[in-house]
Amino acid sequence: MSIELTLYPRRNLAYLRFAGIATPSEYISVVERLQGAGEVHPGTAILADLSRVEDMVLDFLQTLSMVGVESRLCSRVLPGTRYACYAPDDLAYGASRMYHQIADNALPYQMDVFRLEGPALEYIEQPERTIAEFLRAAR
Repeated sequence: MSIELTLYPRRNLAYLRFAGIATPSEYISVVERLQGAGEVHPGTAILADLSRVEDMVLDFLQTLSMVGVESRLCSRVLPGTRYACYAPDDLAYGASRMYHQIADNALPYQMDVFRLEGPALEYIEQPERTIAEFLRAAR
C-alpha cells in the first residue's frame, strides 16, 4: 500500500491518494506527517482518493482503534474542517462509510463519502469537476 500525500497550500487542501492494499498503520503514519507539516493550517481540508485501492485490511475494531489514534493527532484541526472521501467502488465505499460513522463523533472533521468526483470536490469547495482537472489546476 502506498498513500501519497500532496499539500496544496494555496488551496488550503491536503490530497491523499491511496493505492494497493490499505492498512490502518499506513494511514496513521500519513496523518502524523500531515499534522506535522508546516504548510498545514488548522482548517486545511482533506480529499482522500481511494479510487486505486485494491483491498483493505480493516475491520470494525481496527477502524475504532485507528480513529482513536487519529483523534489524538488532530488536536489542532478546527471543528467543521471538510474531509471528502472519494470511494467509487463498493469495497472502498463500504470501508469509508464505516470509518465515517465512527469518526463522525470522534474527529473534528465534517466528513462525507462520495462515489463521484464532482460532488467530492464540491464538498471541499473546489471548482473543478474531476480530480484530474483539480490536479492540473492546483499545481
